[in-house]
Order: sequence, then structure tokens, then C-alpha cells
Amino acid sequence: MEGYVWMSKKDLKTTFYPEAADEISEIVRTHRRVQPIGFGTKSGLSHFPEDCIGMRLEKLSGIVEYAPEEFTITVKSGTSVALIQTELEANGQSLPFDPPLVERGATIGGVVASGLSGPGSQRYGGIRDFILGVRFVDGRGIQIRGGGKVVKNSAGFDFPKLMVGSIGRLGILTEVTFKVFPQSEDFQTLRFEFQSIDHAKDAIILLISQSLDLAGLELESDATLYVRIGGLETSFASRISRIQSLLRINGEVFSGRFEALLWQNFREFKNTEGYPTLLKMPISPPRISEIEDLLNNRFAIRRYGAGGRVAWVGLSNSESVVAFGENLKTLGFSALVFLGENVSPLIGAYPGRFFLNRIKNAIDPDGRFLPFL
Repeated sequence: MEGYVWMSKKDLKTTFYPEAADEISEIVRTHRRVQPIGFGTKSGLSHFPEDCIGMRLEKLSGIVEYAPEEFTITVKSGTSVALIQTELEANGQSLPFDPPLVERGATIGGVVASGLSGPGSQRYGGIRDFILGVRFVDGRGIQIRGGGKVVKNSAGFDFPKLMVGSIGRLGILTEVTFKVFPQSEDFQTLRFEFQSIDHAKDAIILLISQSLDLAGLELESDATLYVRIGGLETSFASRISRIQSLLRINGEVFSGRFEALLWQNFREFKNTEGYPTLLKMPISPPRISEIEDLLNNRFAIRRYGAGGRVAWVGLSNSESVVAFGENLKTLGFSALVFLGENVSPLIGAYPGRFFLNRIKNAIDPDGRFLPFL
């Protein structure tokens, strides 16, 4: 365990780089406030105040256990997603929730803590659907295990699911177990250009009402809709024909390397240069029009992912995150600021804040970790 000085904007702050769970427990017990950080790829979640020390976890890395025949993998929280994917791909498997920001060095603990899933969650679901177990250090420095073979815990909490999206406020993850899936053999993508965002929104609602087994469904703000299918190439022609028949419009078909690069760019947010603040907003397809009305007169970009269940919003430097959060609150929306320099990563309404704080008080009674809001 070593302590270093880390530069965050104008302030010099102490950051530790533990290599084992016992070191993390000791740091938590001997410091007033602690903020865990993975590799720092999500800058909006990496800020901490003057009375708080940082704890970067990239040295807590490695695959603990991988059973391809059981479709499960257990890894230390500081393990890079890229390393995990390489190991899984060698066995024809993948993380079905399609974690983003892999090229930037995202760690698996950071992915869980942020709750971010990629375009592939349209088909399989998000992180909560695949996390089986966790080990973490609570606010008293106690190492806790939840999930896996442990059916029940003393507090009665479902710790694996609670840790998804907890942004380091409930505990410091040290180990995570996931269910993994076989990789799809091939992919193709259709691109449809609609006259308006409302027409495209209606197309999404129609497609998700059918049994189409779509691997991805992403909508750009210029009313361009990308529909991805995966599986055996021999099935693609009939599936494409059905989709085009449903939408009553022909789409351009992409395959091969260009098709893969298209979805990689979505996953890595490659189109966000000039928009340093990135937010994730849980929504539903019918409410896409409300987001468009809110953003039309702002210096902002947006994309609607996972079949219209999430809005990815990029704000320019000229836009106030605080003011935008107040607008969201008025409309009943919430957002996670995962890239940027905002004071709080959670903005907007957040009707569940009372529930979150009750859980936090039970797990972290001394307030070692930062508050949610």
C-alpha cells in the first residue's frame, strides 16, 4: 500500500493504490472519508472533496476463477475490461451487457459502480441481469461477501444488485462474479433515415413490441435509426426482410469490419469531441420527444440507446450542468454525470434518494464514503 499525491484540477489530494482487500480495509478504518476510483476513465465519478482521500484500484487486478463450462467468471475489481474480454473471447464467450469505455481503460469495478452498459444491453439486459456475486469493504472496514453461493446475508440486502450504479457510495468493490454468454457468430446492421425524430421513435416502439431478437437499437438525434441483428448469417436475409416490412421502409445494410466499427464507436462515445460533459439518462421510448424539446436550443448532442431506454447526452462547455439538472428535475428525469467536472454525479429528480440514503446509513453508518446527493 502506497500513498501518492494526485492532481485533480487545482487541488493536490492524496490517493492510495492498494493491491489487496486487507489494505483497503486498513485505509477505510484509518481515514475519515474515502472515494474509490477504478482507472479514472469516468471523470465525473472521480472527484472528491478536501476532506476525502482517493483510492485507485487498478493494482487490485487479475482473474480469480474462470469456468467456461459453467459460464461464470470471477475477477478482482481493478481488472481491466479489455483483459477480461480477451480471456472470454479465447473461449468464444463475452460479457453480454456490453461494457462501454473499454478503450479508455475501464475497470470492471468501475463498470459495476457506474452501472453503465453498452448497446448490447438491448438484447440481453444490463449489468444487474448478469452480476452473481460481489466482495466489498464496507464503511467500517469489514470485508463482506454477497451473492454467489451466499443465499442470504445478515442485513437482508441483495448486495450484488445494490452495488450496480452505487458510484462508490456503499462500499469499495474488491471482487465481482458474472454470468457470461457465448459470442454471436456474426452481425449485420440496418440504417434507416426517418423524416423526423417522432417517426423514428414510433419505429422503435414498433420494433421492440415484436419478437425480433435485436442485438442493438440506437437512434441518433438526426432521426437515423440503427438496427443490429446477430446470430447465424443464413438467418439474416429473412430477418432483414421482416424488419423492413414492419417499418415499410428499406434500410442500408452494413456488415463486416465497418459494421463492427460502427458499434464500437457507439460503445466508446467516439462522436463526443467538443462535448466534455457526458450524461446517462434512464428514459422510455415515448419520452424521447420531451428530451428533444429540452435539448433543441442547447449546445448538446444526444443518442438514444438500448431501444430508447437510455439517453446519452453530451453538453458543451457553454452549458451549465447545474441548470440542466434543474430542468431535468422539473420534468421528473434523473441523470448520471459520468464524464465531466460537475460537483455531484447525480442530477435531476432522483425520487429514490431517500431509499438510497437509508441503505447507505445501514452499510456506512460513520459516513466514510461520500453521500449520494
